[in-house]
Amino acid sequence: MENKYSPQIAKEILNKFNVKGWNFYNTNDFGMNAHERIRKNLSDSLKLNGKYVLLPIANNPRDPIQVMNALEILARKLNREMPTIRVNNSNYPLTGLTLQENFVELHTPEGDHVSYPDLIEAIDSVVKTN
Repeated sequence: MENKYSPQIAKEILNKFNVKGWNFYNTNDFGMNAHERIRKNLSDSLKLNGKYVLLPIANNPRDPIQVMNALEILARKLNREMPTIRVNNSNYPLTGLTLQENFVELHTPEGDHVSYPDLIEAIDSVVKTN
């Protein structure tokens, strides 16, 4: 498996998260509020240097009310604990990620970096939202 960004590995990441019930929303446009981002920035591909937030899949993924309701259902399911991803025996909050050339940056306070193969394997540890 490739250890750096490629459109193929980005597609695999997107597909694996979608199967788990997660959508990616591009957050590169800092001027948008959450509702605008949901309406306008649903990502059907993941780009190099793209910054993305992960939200649960809703029937209409561009409807902020439906997406927020799906997030509330997930929060109840997890007893209001943050969803996590387990990479190499360490748990990280699952909020979003940025695809860099040679690694993936997890949106954690520390900005943790993981390899592409480790991320692909770790997606199996992510809670299924649907």
